[in-house]
Amino acid sequence: MSSKTLRYAVAAVTVGTFVVTLSPSISAAPLAAERQPVQCAAAGESTVTRLPACVSAAVSLDRLPAVGESATVNVTLNANTQVDGARFTVRLPKTLRLETGGTGLSAPRTVGQEQVAEQTLALTTKGRSVSLRVTALSAGPAQIQADVAGTDEKHAAHASTEFTVGATAGASRPGVGGPSAPAVSSGQTKAPTNGKAAPVAATPAASSAAAAAQICATGSFALTDKAGTWLAGRNIPVYLQGKTTANGATQTFTSGLTGYQDGKYSLCFTPTVTTVSSLWVSFSTAGTLWQVTDLAGTSAYTTYTAAKSNVANGTTVAFGSIAPPTQHMRGWHAFDTLNLLWFARASSTGCWTSRQSSNCTKISLRWQPGSTEGARFNNSVAKTQRYVLLGDADPDSEHLVLHESGHAFMDQLYDGWWPASDCPSPHYLHARTGVSCAWTEGFANAIAGYVKGDGRFYWADGGTIDLMTTTWFNPAYAAGRTNVENGDQVECRVAGSLIDLWRKVDGGPSATFASMIRYQSSTFSHWFKTVRPAVGLSVTTSTRNLVYTHTIDYRS
Repeated sequence: MSSKTLRYAVAAVTVGTFVVTLSPSISAAPLAAERQPVQCAAAGESTVTRLPACVSAAVSLDRLPAVGESATVNVTLNANTQVDGARFTVRLPKTLRLETGGTGLSAPRTVGQEQVAEQTLALTTKGRSVSLRVTALSAGPAQIQADVAGTDEKHAAHASTEFTVGATAGASRPGVGGPSAPAVSSGQTKAPTNGKAAPVAATPAASSAAAAAQICATGSFALTDKAGTWLAGRNIPVYLQGKTTANGATQTFTSGLTGYQDGKYSLCFTPTVTTVSSLWVSFSTAGTLWQVTDLAGTSAYTTYTAAKSNVANGTTVAFGSIAPPTQHMRGWHAFDTLNLLWFARASSTGCWTSRQSSNCTKISLRWQPGSTEGARFNNSVAKTQRYVLLGDADPDSEHLVLHESGHAFMDQLYDGWWPASDCPSPHYLHARTGVSCAWTEGFANAIAGYVKGDGRFYWADGGTIDLMTTTWFNPAYAAGRTNVENGDQVECRVAGSLIDLWRKVDGGPSATFASMIRYQSSTFSHWFKTVRPAVGLSVTTSTRNLVYTHTIDYRS
């Protein structure tokens, strides 16, 4: 979603002595037309991937607990319509003990590095609140999240609060620090283990075979997805760092990338001394082709191993497997997701498109815990400074990350040019919009559905729509994710058409990308009818009939 067509209005709630930014305040609007969905947000408060909600959520604490102390968590859920069978979920780190007795929530279960409690409930316009007790078990950053999701995409909301647990009474504070904030080490699994923010506690190095004049380091990087499944951390910048003397300056001895298949690395360098005083490995989300930073765009996320001391020449140090801290895991997951787009880009150069062969323009994602600034692509700044904004839970959906990154990719294909926006607000995948809106949003959704290989779009809350639906719209019912409107003004129909063309006619999307570098199009119609034949792509009767199965009629 382009920032030229989207703004967010947010509410702030005071929690203890600090302010937590929460989901927008929602007001109801009448049905505009028989085939239009309920307008549940004011103009300018929606995006195709972060839809306006008819429900809202808020999380607050009555105090900031230190280790051994307890606090009451209040979760408030509001709705402007009846929502039956909504899924209510509370997520928090293992460093907090959650008490769910008498609340209706299930006992917490472990999901990756977090614990999750769930409940199915009904929401009414009267709203409801849930109170829980948490006890802090160890010091460090903590995030408490609440999600509610109904069967309709408008019936979903996410809210969270972030704070850092202090070791002693009165030492807790709001926020979880920046991208290099210390991670919680106690209570975490060892393999993969949590990263530490500074290699302060050096341990003796283990010796093994290495070239006589070299020191080598081996290990791997891992991260988790929404379900807590461990994934290899792929193409992540890795740096071998240390000090040659105890009081010397920190040096970066060599660098590289983790492996695409397994997340492993092996780095070697020739030191200038016979024994290096301390040695560690750091990992960063500041890549040369894409990056993930905080919302200000100033700091990438960094994870460190513990340091090894007195490392002699001829030694290979095994640092084992390491993972980022829990509170930053989503940012690392977003970084990893960009690998999928990178290997689908079809460029003959080492950049995102063949427009560049060096000094590549990065795709930049901005995210941080608790963010409500997403999801959207900001194309209102200079083209080399454009970026994607992601909300707190947005990286849980790889489709969503690919959608917004697909906008950034289109921006590079078109060299910063964009058609004039005609996206209504709100707008939906399943409903008619402007023809340019359907083209730009449909392309981004096609990127997500094609690269993921499932032809679908998933929201962060797990809701989904089939981009490949060929069922015609039934005007007897309201438009929705299972009753999609017809024609090339509908994002879903454009996305499905593109995916089918790439799968069944063009042998992949590379020819589409090449055509976009040569010719600009403001609509899917122009691209199909004018650009495709100009670059030698099929517009035969069978190809037009294929597009017609997606209710787009270019047969005549």
